[in-house]
Amino acid sequence: MKNNLLRGTILIIILLIMEISFIPCINSNINNQSAANKLNVGGNGSGSYFSIQDAIDNAKPGDTVFVYNGIYHENIIIDKSIKLHGESKHHTIIDGMRKNDTITINTEDATIYNFTITNSSQNDKTKWWKSGIRITRPNNTITDNIIKDNLLGIFGKQVSNITICNNIFYNDSVTFYPYEGEEDRPTLENKYFVHNIYNNTINGKTLLYHLNQDNFEIPSTFGQIIAVNCTRMKIQNVTISNADFMILMVSCSNCTIENSYIHTNDGTLTLLNSNNNNIRYNYIINNFHGILLDYNSCNNMIYKNNVSNNLFCGIICEFYSDNNLIQFNSFQNNKRNGYIIKSFHNKWQENYWDNWVGIRYESLDFLPKMILCSINNKLILPINFDWNPVKEPYIVT
Repeated sequence: MKNNLLRGTILIIILLIMEISFIPCINSNINNQSAANKLNVGGNGSGSYFSIQDAIDNAKPGDTVFVYNGIYHENIIIDKSIKLHGESKHHTIIDGMRKNDTITINTEDATIYNFTITNSSQNDKTKWWKSGIRITRPNNTITDNIIKDNLLGIFGKQVSNITICNNIFYNDSVTFYPYEGEEDRPTLENKYFVHNIYNNTINGKTLLYHLNQDNFEIPSTFGQIIAVNCTRMKIQNVTISNADFMILMVSCSNCTIENSYIHTNDGTLTLLNSNNNNIRYNYIINNFHGILLDYNSCNNMIYKNNVSNNLFCGIICEFYSDNNLIQFNSFQNNKRNGYIIKSFHNKWQENYWDNWVGIRYESLDFLPKMILCSINNKLILPINFDWNPVKEPYIVT
């Protein structure tokens, strides 16, 4: 009898210890479940925030900020790992009022889902990086949005592993670059261009992203192409308009862009650290720059293109983009037809320049065309010349 009583007492003590130990576990689970909160913006419910930024400021990492349909005139900064979720991408609209970036992401592991994002600053195009969504940190996700009518659609500065999927762009696209307005150049690293980009459209055409591919041809209809570490890529007979950096090639070689019409874009046909490529027989008109060779883009051939009416430069060679051949092109009505920044030994041969002194004054047609140069943002005497400019523009066929 005593033994049974002793065993019963011991069993009760063990059960009490187990129950006491289990209570903190229950409380911990409850706390974990409540850690990720949902903060509402707009709508008719009590406790909803009036502005998206107020909700973000009061959110904690892991929270969801849910935004009901409406037009929100804001310039938003996301500085914590949250999910920003719109009720409907057609009717939940964030309007940047053309003042700045519409949304800036200064954190990792944030998600933007189900919005229309529009009207970043467009007043000063020298600040070309102003965007619908500007990203400064890695590992973020942009999905299922409509992004339209910004200066740039999505811009990532020195970021990696960005997921951009299922978005619809109108008059916008995606741009990655190692700098924006700085005078000093950071190191170019391929990781800044390695991302997860799929199932996006630009003005109804596909946004193409190619990484580490060789010997392939791009289809004739696309809205933008970003090619990273690709060789022997061929782009021909395409028309690209109303995007940002419509063709962005990073560490690409032996590629060809030909017989295409590239016009009315907020960016430029851009080569970064890309060598031995051919750009020929194209019309490159009404863009930010026409052609940009940057970050040691060397030994490329720019041949018989019509490069006209671009906002700033027709062609610009920057940051040790050397030994390129620019031949038989027509440069007309660009703010600066040709420009060089810290680049050397480029060859300019028999191009048409509408601002060559020999066109205006026949008695001076023995003079070469001087190509303006700068080092450390200071104009210097020209060190590049087209020694045999022509008097009539070429017909590009």
